[in-house]
Amino acid sequence: IVEDGLELVDAFVLGENEKNPYDLICIDIILPKVDGVTALKGIRHWEQQHGYLPKRRAKIIRTTALVEGQYKKDALKYGCNAYVSKPIDINQMDKLMEELGFKKKNT
Repeated sequence: IVEDGLELVDAFVLGENEKNPYDLICIDIILPKVDGVTALKGIRHWEQQHGYLPKRRAKIIRTTALVEGQYKKDALKYGCNAYVSKPIDINQMDKLMEELGFKKKNT
């Protein structure tokens, strides 16, 4: 968990540099210091600069209370794999996680 958009990008890069990458990043649009869109662009730019193919890139879900259609379009435009509106429906999130390739644990 990070406090702001700058920490998000720093944590992502640190994970990559230490060979302990994040499999999933949930990012809000509204973040202190650097907003979620800028942080997302920073992560995707870093991946591009390091030659990551789409299959290798981190899965990113944008989570937000802002439900306007443009936010969803922008999320996908800038490289999010999915968009979830708050409050998050746990069943929707489970389905989305499976669609992104994360296997559901048997309980």
